[in-house]
Amino acid sequence: MDPRRQPAPGLCLAMTPRTQDPSPDMETRLLWQCSGPTASLQPPPAGVDWARLLQQAHDHGVLPLVAANLLGRHRASLPPAAVADLEQRQAAGAARSEFLAREMLRILIALQEGGIQALPFKGPALAVQAHGNLALRQYDDLDFLVHRRDIERAIAALAKRHYIPVLSLSAEERRELIRLGWGCSLQAPDSAY
Repeated sequence: MDPRRQPAPGLCLAMTPRTQDPSPDMETRLLWQCSGPTASLQPPPAGVDWARLLQQAHDHGVLPLVAANLLGRHRASLPPAAVADLEQRQAAGAARSEFLAREMLRILIALQEGGIQALPFKGPALAVQAHGNLALRQYDDLDFLVHRRDIERAIAALAKRHYIPVLSLSAEERRELIRLGWGCSLQAPDSAY
């Protein structure tokens, strides 16, 4: 395929609410400083609104990195309540990440047993590739690439694990969406996540 004729990649921009002061607040600056895996983080300034910072980190999907960087580099200079909150959120996020990684492997096995090739992407796969650690990326679902011809078989294989399509579609409607290049979202009603 001619690379000049390929569709442009998607782009998502997250915007913060407009305020009277166009300069970022203390919490936003601190969020920027400690959101990367190799952040050059100065000790947090006095007066940080920790609840606001952690909410922003959660909303932007970088809470695990923020927690790891703050606790790993400046634990002693953080207020005890902030340390406790960061530790609790970090432990909960790590447990969830581990659960989802195990579920990803169970799904891959179920698909493989059904003769279906699948490639996990985003979620735990990206966390390990980007950070070398499942717990340093925030994710809430699992994503797999499956060949279009195998989607119906994949749905059937995952139904044995109690996964059901999110949308109730007729076989004809689902075939049309697949033909158009849409994916299929499944959920496990009895899942802990």
